[in-house]
Amino acid sequence: MPDTPLHEQLLKLTLRNDIEHLQGPEEVAYEKDEVVVLCLLYNGRHYLKSFIEHYFSLGAKHIV
Repeated sequence: MPDTPLHEQLLKLTLRNDIEHLQGPEEVAYEKDEVVVLCLLYNGRHYLKSFIEHYFSLGAKHIV
């Protein structure tokens, strides 16, 4: 988690070239005590439903 505004801006600039937004909101609002799961899949469609159900059952509020 970025600890300064400059650090946050540098992270956004670095990641901007590596990630393509496909759909959904570009920003997700979350509280400090909420769990957000970052997920990158390759040939994982078969496991996606159980993956999402598992992390929501653990209390995750967002899966990105």
